[in-house]
Amino acid sequence: MEFGDYRFEHFLHGHKDQLEAGGIPPELWGSLYSKLMQQADDECVFVDHESDSDQDVTTTDEQERLKVEEKLQSSSDSTADIPRPESIDARLCYVVKENDTVVDEILRKMWQYIQTYTVRFKPEIDEEGMPVWYIMDEFGVRISHSDTPNVRVVPLYFIPHNAAYSVVFLTKEIADGEEICRDYADNALARRQPDWRRFLLVPWLEKEFELKEEIQRHPPDENFFISGRSLDMLPSEAAQQVAAEAIKKRDLSRPLRIYADGLQMIESLSEVKYEEVSNWRIADVLWLKRHFREYEGLENIWIIKPWNLARGMDMFVSDDIRQIIRLTESGPKIACKYIEHPVLFPRTDNHCMVKFDLRYIVFVNQVRPLRAYVYNNFWIRFAINEFSLHRLDDIDTHFTVFNYGDDDKVLQMKCPDFIKQIEAAHPCIKWSTVQKQINQVLRSALDAACKWDPPRGMAKNVQSRAMYGADVMLQWAGKEEKEVQPTLLEFNFMPDCERAIDYYPEFADTVFRTLFMNEINTKLVTEI
Repeated sequence: MEFGDYRFEHFLHGHKDQLEAGGIPPELWGSLYSKLMQQADDECVFVDHESDSDQDVTTTDEQERLKVEEKLQSSSDSTADIPRPESIDARLCYVVKENDTVVDEILRKMWQYIQTYTVRFKPEIDEEGMPVWYIMDEFGVRISHSDTPNVRVVPLYFIPHNAAYSVVFLTKEIADGEEICRDYADNALARRQPDWRRFLLVPWLEKEFELKEEIQRHPPDENFFISGRSLDMLPSEAAQQVAAEAIKKRDLSRPLRIYADGLQMIESLSEVKYEEVSNWRIADVLWLKRHFREYEGLENIWIIKPWNLARGMDMFVSDDIRQIIRLTESGPKIACKYIEHPVLFPRTDNHCMVKFDLRYIVFVNQVRPLRAYVYNNFWIRFAINEFSLHRLDDIDTHFTVFNYGDDDKVLQMKCPDFIKQIEAAHPCIKWSTVQKQINQVLRSALDAACKWDPPRGMAKNVQSRAMYGADVMLQWAGKEEKEVQPTLLEFNFMPDCERAIDYYPEFADTVFRTLFMNEINTKLVTEI
C-alpha cells in the first residue's frame, strides 16, 4: 500500500500520535491513509431535504455558493425575496450586509458546532501549540449530539497536504436509515474531569438543565415573590417632584420623541407628530412591550487567556458562557474580568479614542527582603479601532499587541510625547501621581509573590536575578472619570525587549548594571 514516495510507514511516523489521541482504531489506519492520499472523501455529495413531488436536487457546497451569488447579482434591482437555505446564512450576511442581530445570533449559535485542534508551527521552548477553531461544512454540522453516540468525529492534521481533515468513524453498528450522532462533549477535558460533563454540555443542552424531582406545592408566602429577584428601586419623592416639574415644562410644540421596541402602534399615528430616537435617555416616551430595567451598569465581560502563550495568541473577549466553556478544550485558560471603562487615548493618525496598555521593565535583585527596580522609560501599545463593547470579537478594538504582525497598524510613541498628550486629553490626569500609583501596584504584586516559600511563592536564592515585563492598564475609578486606577494585567519573565533596545540605546547596559554590577542609576531606574 504505497502512493509515490510517501509510504504508509511515513504516514504512521508523522501521524501515529494523532491517531492514538483521537481514538481511531488501528484497523482503520490503512484505509484512512489510502483515502487521504487519493483525496477520496466519504462526505455526502447531496443532502435529501423534505420529500415532495419535485425531483431531489443534488448540489455540492461550491455549486450552492455559485447559485446564491448568481441570484444576488441577477436580483440586484429587484425587491423580491431570494430563497436561501439556512446553511448559507453566514455567507449571505456578509454579502448583503444584514443587520447585526442576525450576525450576533450566528456568532452565538456557532459555539454549538465549532471544533478545535492545536498545531505547533515551530518549536517554542515555553509555549504550547496554537489552537485553531473551525466549523465543519453543511453535512458535518448536521451530525447531532447524543449521550449514546454511534460515531466519533476527530480532527487529523495531514502533514503532506498542510491541512486538517475531520475523520468520522463508527463506534457501534448502525441500521439502515439510522441517524448518526456524536458526543460533542467527548474531548480531552471531559475525560480528565468527568464530573464536569454536565457543565460542558451546557452549549448543547442548556434548556434541559432543570430540576427533575417532584416538588410539593404549597401556597406561596411573601418571601416567594421576592426570592431570586431584586426589589424595584423607585425614584425618591424628591426626584419624582423634579421629574413632574420637567414634564410640565416640556415643549409640546415640537414632535414627541419616542423610544419603542415595536412599531405597531407608532406607525399608526396620524395626527400626533413624533420622531423615533435610538437613545432612551433623550426620549419623551418609552413605549415598550417588555419590562423597562436600568441596571447598575456592571458588565459581565471576561478576557480568556491561555496560561502559557504570549503576544495575544488564543485570547478571546467574551460575555457568552457557552463560548468560555468551549475555549477550555484547547488548553488551560485563565479568565480575567475585562476592563470595560479604560482610560482612552486619542490617536491622531486615525482620530479614534483607543484603549492602550503600558509595558514596564522590572528588575528583581533579591527577595525577602525584596529589592526591585523599575526602568523609568516604558512603552505604549495602542489598539486601532474606536473603543466599544459592541463587537467583542474585533481584535483591532480590544487587543493592543500588533508588532508581530502588520507593522502598519503599530503607532510608535515615546514616553514624553505620550505623557504630554494623555494629560492634554484628560486634564484630571497628572502623570507624576499616576506613575507613583503604578510603582505601588508593581511593588504590591512582587510582595505577594515573594511572601511565601516555594511552591506557594518565589524561592529565595542570593545568586538569582530576574527581569520581568509588567503590563499595566489605566481605568477610571468611577463613572465621573475623575480618578485613575492603575491595574496590573500580567508579569512576563524575560520579555521581548527589541523595542526598548531600538528606542533607548542605553537600555542593555542599564539591565546588566542594575542586575549584576550593583550600579543603580536613579536617572534611569527607580526603586519600588
